[in-house]
Amino acid sequence: MTDVVQSSLFAEFGGTRHTSYVPVVLEPNAVEESWRVRRLGNGIVGEIAQFDRARYVDLERVHQSQLLPMTLAAVKFDAVHGKFAVDVILPPPQLAVPRNNAGSDFLVLPSGDMAIIDTERGEFSAEQLASLAPGQWFVGLQVSNSDVVVTLGERVLGCVSAADVDGVRTILFDAPSTDNEITVARAFFLDGMAALDIADYAEATDPLWLRVPDLTQSESNSGKPFETVQFPDGSWAVTVDRSRAATPSRPKTSTADAKPAPLVDTDAVEEEVASIPDEVALLETPSSDDSDYLTEVQKAQRRRSEEAGRHRKPESTLC
Repeated sequence: MTDVVQSSLFAEFGGTRHTSYVPVVLEPNAVEESWRVRRLGNGIVGEIAQFDRARYVDLERVHQSQLLPMTLAAVKFDAVHGKFAVDVILPPPQLAVPRNNAGSDFLVLPSGDMAIIDTERGEFSAEQLASLAPGQWFVGLQVSNSDVVVTLGERVLGCVSAADVDGVRTILFDAPSTDNEITVARAFFLDGMAALDIADYAEATDPLWLRVPDLTQSESNSGKPFETVQFPDGSWAVTVDRSRAATPSRPKTSTADAKPAPLVDTDAVEEEVASIPDEVALLETPSSDDSDYLTEVQKAQRRRSEEAGRHRKPESTLC
């Protein structure tokens, strides 16, 4: 993390030498395309560079859902450099965001311990399991006799392995009752293995976090919607992709409903072009003795007009 705010860290952790873990949220910085790292209930701690943010493409779904990703940051004093170092803890990009939604009616157990899923007892083929990896998925858990059945969508993914089934059954029995019989947990698929990331509901820092809001799906058009440019004089220019630009008077429409443009009369266009004078008058630059109040465009126009005046040939006169 860059641009670490040392003053607030020295005020709170100045007397400690061990690593402290604090919850933080990642706020998008539209100008720099980076992340501002903010502590919960406090100010900005630092910033994550645009290069690192670009690796976490799926986290943009969280921002598109009007939410902020939350994680932990490790704060430790670096005695060699005499300042605090802050490391934001994030999983690999492919595992950072669930690829499906849990549903607002389901209880999602917190993360904690790993429990292996025996996918050989499920309905998914090897090719289908390979398509799920690498990734994080919400799966359903349901007790059936001595087994814990794991479902993904409407199909059975498998059962919890014999070595882990007793611990998972205990967690499910201790979970608060819901309107449905299925409890949701996180499952990770990586390198041919599927495993639950599960803990007792009492280990959740906040019970509200057991309800995970649905995230918007990734847009088919993944192009950059806008670009910002800052000029030396402090002014800004914003360019927006035309397909994403819309105004109340001209709402955005889909290309499927678009009508073809009317044919153009080429003869009328040629007559209009012929009526345009050969020399187009330049806009007069506002006169000002103080160039600090001119924009870069106005300064360039003034320089071009002055250079044109110096190199213009004098008009010949008849004697």
